[in-house]
Amino acid sequence: MSGSSVSSLVGFDFDSLPPILQEYILNQPARPPPPGVTSNFVDPPNKNRTAGAVVFLGIALVTICGLLRVYTRGFVTRTVKIEDYLGLAAFVFYVGLMWGIISLMIKVGFFVDQYNVQVRTFLFAAKVSFTPRSPIIITPCQLVQVVYAYPSIYSATMLLAKNAILLEWGNIFVPTGTRNWFFWSTRVLIVANTLIYLAAILAGTFLCKPVRKSWDFFVPGTCLDRQSVHGSVVCFNLAIDLFILVLPQKVIWSLKMTLPRKIGVSFIFSLGLM
Repeated sequence: MSGSSVSSLVGFDFDSLPPILQEYILNQPARPPPPGVTSNFVDPPNKNRTAGAVVFLGIALVTICGLLRVYTRGFVTRTVKIEDYLGLAAFVFYVGLMWGIISLMIKVGFFVDQYNVQVRTFLFAAKVSFTPRSPIIITPCQLVQVVYAYPSIYSATMLLAKNAILLEWGNIFVPTGTRNWFFWSTRVLIVANTLIYLAAILAGTFLCKPVRKSWDFFVPGTCLDRQSVHGSVVCFNLAIDLFILVLPQKVIWSLKMTLPRKIGVSFIFSLGLM
């Protein structure tokens, strides 16, 4: 099956083939290499160090900020609100996102050309689990299952995190009991954010019919256009980010304070969104 690729296996009755032919197919590159290029399955070029540093820096920053938030709410203000629970739930899903990224890095690598990855690696990747005796254990699972679950976990993370931010904005900029334009703007954005990300989760979960086809290329069936679904989520994600960024600016710039202070406060709230 020279020049095979993962896409050519879609709907293929793989189980009906003799074991020796199955093994041959699994040893092929997931995508045909360019003319004159030989696939490197042993030590393919990658950017694991750079990408890994960014990933672990992000994990460290999110964890530190989360712990500071827990400390402030639990020991300083001694008040816990709905947005705190939403933020905690978002952190749990964020850990799931990082698990997926680390799984891909361990088995495949970042910025690795697809022709340097075997079909078997593409289908059967790695799962990271933790035990008291051994910090990291690698056990077989399907890489495509990680890829399948990732967009839905991402959508759940964004749904919870952005709703938490919007509720926090309301508590900061709206006096208790007031129902002004800012209050209703945050509520409209919360409803829109919730509905669209729920739609994204459902679309990602039921992308294919039957659902199993999302990670099992050999199952016959049909799928929605992944690029269209994920592209729509990206566009909405950018739009809601801009709304959250712009929403408090009118209030900030109407405050009676010096220009440098206004710039500083505006910058701090922009960092909070990131």
